[in-house]
Amino acid sequence: MKKKIIVATLMSLMLFATSCGSIDNTLESDSDEKTEESKKDEDDKETDKETDKETDKEDNKNKDSSKDSQKPLTIVNHLVTAAFEENESLTSAGTYPEIIVNEDFMMDYPKFWAAMTNYSDSMAESSKDDISYFGYGTPREDNDSYQYDVGVEVLRFDDKIFALKVSEDYYWSYSEEETKYSYLVTYDINTGKRIWSDAYISNKEGLGQILYDAVVATYPREKDLVNETVEDGSPMALYYINDMVEYDYLPCYIQGDQFIVHFNSYSIMYNDNEYEITIPVDDLKDYLNQDYLPDTTGNLEDVIEFIEANDDVLEGHLYTYDDGGNSYEEQEEIHVSTPEEFVDAIAPNTRIIMEPGKYDISDYVLEPTSDFLEGHPYWGYSNWMDEYGPSGVYNMTIEGSDPDDRPEIVINSAYDDVLSIIDSNNITLNNLIIGHDVEKGTCSANVLALYSSNGISCDNLDLYGCGAYGLFCKESYNVYMYDSCIHDCTYGIIEVMGDSTELYFYDCEFIDNEEYTLIDNSYNNGYLYFTGCKFDDNKGDLFSIYSEPDQITFTDCEFGDEESEFLNEHFDMILYYEDGGAG
Repeated sequence: MKKKIIVATLMSLMLFATSCGSIDNTLESDSDEKTEESKKDEDDKETDKETDKETDKEDNKNKDSSKDSQKPLTIVNHLVTAAFEENESLTSAGTYPEIIVNEDFMMDYPKFWAAMTNYSDSMAESSKDDISYFGYGTPREDNDSYQYDVGVEVLRFDDKIFALKVSEDYYWSYSEEETKYSYLVTYDINTGKRIWSDAYISNKEGLGQILYDAVVATYPREKDLVNETVEDGSPMALYYINDMVEYDYLPCYIQGDQFIVHFNSYSIMYNDNEYEITIPVDDLKDYLNQDYLPDTTGNLEDVIEFIEANDDVLEGHLYTYDDGGNSYEEQEEIHVSTPEEFVDAIAPNTRIIMEPGKYDISDYVLEPTSDFLEGHPYWGYSNWMDEYGPSGVYNMTIEGSDPDDRPEIVINSAYDDVLSIIDSNNITLNNLIIGHDVEKGTCSANVLALYSSNGISCDNLDLYGCGAYGLFCKESYNVYMYDSCIHDCTYGIIEVMGDSTELYFYDCEFIDNEEYTLIDNSYNNGYLYFTGCKFDDNKGDLFSIYSEPDQITFTDCEFGDEESEFLNEHFDMILYYEDGGAG
């Protein structure tokens, strides 16, 4: 975004005023010799002169006022909306700040001006992209909305440091969950370089313990949480704080005569709160770098001007998960009523409408013939377990024509995944029943399996056992499941592997699954989020006790007796949890 810098040019009228004064004296000394006409002309000139003086005085006053209002920093809060041509009922809106270093300050600190211009431009482009692509999410309903607000609070602005607290606040209407996040941004005014906590800290030895003690003193009710210990017996929060100090990413700044640390959500405790501690600079003389002391900011209102701006409407686009060169086009709609028609229809940019009935695709999943595979370039297999299914396909929808009479996709083998999605992007599955058409309890394969795929949206699915797991994800991400049910599976509910991450489940039910780890994330470093879901009559550990803490989020979920008992025992492994009776 190009910056508009208004340069005020002051015009001097002193010479003109002096000349007019000289002429006045001459005219006054010769006044007796003037004719009546000349006197009249002179009176007119006097009147004009007085008028000009008043006008000049007012102009200079306005110019001085303009100059006074030209503060070193201007922050413009832009209000942005997006319109979606393909879906006029969607709304996406938000705000983002533009940070403008004004001319005089720019001339004194050109490196800071350049750095701040780049940072502001980057923040604007990122915010507009987020809003115009609906938060890079897939809307569920025609009346969905998305809101993304970015705000800044200036913490310090003097001849040494420029420090900001940046806050992000975003939510989708269908999630009923608002996400807030904040972080610190600090620049050296003279060099224009972004600086970290090592710029403030000269001595790290023992500082972590002082900060930890301040956290406990400031938030005494959190003492039980922060005192969870690591292997050496030290509190977990102290371990994290020492890491921040040691590796120079402690979120801190100096404001006035105070040293302030602002811990972000989840940074030192297992919840979504933010924690701020304040310690007098005088108490930390042995630890702080004197180069950035003292803070001479003064009154921020004297140096910062805030402006509201309404921007034009952005062109909105529903986000598609690009696989690196695929051409996304309008989907061609194809209606199918047999297994063969269904498999033949698998292709990019296609919307497959399945009529009610049972679709046994065993012939194409178990041992498809070479002739079949040659004629179906988008039907392939995964190297992981040689599972066959849609492969290398993008921008495809598979949807039952009647949500109340869903088609059923099955195979007659207990040792193969029913429906595998392989190396694919931007796939939607709606109004489907999927399962193994074999005797319950004999399965060692999954129902729906995702291999190296992303951008998978599922709505109103019934995934039933005897599948080993109802959903299997390997190296897959951005998976969304809504209003679906996974039940009667013989190993568990979900298994994730290979850094699969950003898996979201909304208003789903997980019923009568058994008997191993129900959400098996023991070989995965990604994140799973459950909102408004129900877990009941399941047997086995709810999630892997060997996984890293904070990888699973439960929000407003309902749990049965066994699930609640497990949660109460392993409550410390959940990043965030509310309602439902556990804990």
